[in-house]
Amino acid sequence: MPKFSAGFPPGVFTEHEVALFSEAFEEAWLAAEAAYHVTGEAADEVRDLIGKFIIKLAMEGERRKDVLKEQSLAYVARKQNAGPFPRR
Repeated sequence: MPKFSAGFPPGVFTEHEVALFSEAFEEAWLAAEAAYHVTGEAADEVRDLIGKFIIKLAMEGERRKDVLKEQSLAYVARKQNAGPFPRR
């Protein structure tokens, strides 16, 4: 069972948590951008995958920035292995 911070219901995050999620997202995006060299719609797709996956993990109770980053990058890699992102 996930632990929710400050007794808030699922889906409600503190300012600190939102900042942490944002940092994890930015770090993951920079790593993915360098790894996949995507632009345009493909970049938007990768950013969406990262963001949505970080939110999913956060909703499950994850609060460790390094885990959020690494797991979202692993998710993008799995998606990439299923079929390359279109390059523009």
